[in-house]
Amino acid sequence: MNSVAGARVCVVIPTYNRSDMLGQAIASALLQDYPGLEVLIADNASTDATASLMARYAEDKRVRYIRNQENIGMVNNWRQAIAKHTTADWFMLLSDDDWLLDSTYVSRAMALVKEHPAIRLVYAAGYILNESSGTCRKMPVSYRGVMSGTQVFSNWGATKTQEFMLCNVLFHRDTALSLNPFTNADNLSCDSELLLKMTLCGDVGVIDDPVAVYRVHGANLIDRVVKDVTFLLGNLDFVIEPYLMAAAKLGADSPVVRDYVRNIGLIDYLGMTLLLCLRHFPAYEQVCREMIWQRVPELAGEVERRKKYMFKRLLIAYAPLAYDAVLYARNRLVSIVGCVRGC
Repeated sequence: MNSVAGARVCVVIPTYNRSDMLGQAIASALLQDYPGLEVLIADNASTDATASLMARYAEDKRVRYIRNQENIGMVNNWRQAIAKHTTADWFMLLSDDDWLLDSTYVSRAMALVKEHPAIRLVYAAGYILNESSGTCRKMPVSYRGVMSGTQVFSNWGATKTQEFMLCNVLFHRDTALSLNPFTNADNLSCDSELLLKMTLCGDVGVIDDPVAVYRVHGANLIDRVVKDVTFLLGNLDFVIEPYLMAAAKLGADSPVVRDYVRNIGLIDYLGMTLLLCLRHFPAYEQVCREMIWQRVPELAGEVERRKKYMFKRLLIAYAPLAYDAVLYARNRLVSIVGCVRGC
């Protein structure tokens, strides 16, 4: 296929000490048949065999290898790669442990953009590979073709499928940069934040075919969110910032914003964060509460008016082990239901 009006696409592969997986990610990117393609490897000061691996691609003009002198953190590495090291019109963030399956995906996505210039991001179906269990389940999408971005935004969380995995999303770079992405290094869900904000900037293209594999394993950084108070608090941005943007653009009482709050479970998310702080990081619970009240007082008040939330606070204060047991049982049930749905 021909490139879309000369548009250039950069597959950004951030990496750190995963030379054993990186080669598969690079190979899958280079199989894309889109002519205007660049593959950028953003090495966050790896100490393994990454540099030796990259020497194999020295003669491939499609590949650029950038190595940081020191580790600047995952989020900062992402931002530097898209803001400083590429000038492509569109970009994709392909993790070093994931890979693309469909060699025509970028071409198909850009053809969709050519037909519908209002599109600001494209994503597709894929597979989730759980390395510990060896299971691989399809992650379908709820839409196909071209969707209104505000519809995707308002419905986020209401669909029965997991709608998003980073490794198959194409972002319009200028739009993304206008939103000042990846500035909070403690927000490990900053990719979801960017995607949600970009749905408020235009249409969304959806390809109803599995085009990538997302690998789940013990080293996934996102697993640290509930174990580290810094990331727990930082992750508040991923639900609050899109809400604030939508409220400023459409009005806090607009149906789109109300649906977003309900469907994503924003009130419950804020309450859960407060409860996790109270149970595991009590010294930070007041800090968390003040953050929420300062940024979204109307939502903070609703959290504290909910009887379920107040009951859980009392349970943590007077019977913390009982709270842990209830939480474990709930999470176990969610895991089983998710597994059944995946099968």
